[in-house]
Amino acid sequence: MMASERARRATSRSNVPMIGTMAVALATALAPKIDGLGALFGLSEFLYIALLVQLAIGGAGAISLDRLLASRLGMAGAAVRG
Repeated sequence: MMASERARRATSRSNVPMIGTMAVALATALAPKIDGLGALFGLSEFLYIALLVQLAIGGAGAISLDRLLASRLGMAGAAVRG
């Protein structure tokens, strides 16, 4: 397994607890404020969940710290997402 694939999987796995934390925040502390989809979409916690899901699916991308470090350390082949 290439280094970029390991980094992508680590990013995906690390997002699961953060998504869970935001879901609990929505379900407990913010439940009284949610009276419809418009109110849900307007909350920053929902935005965090959406961004974390995107990060879990798409990976960190070209401007990620792991790609920058790989290119600086001469591991350019490992930094290319395949």
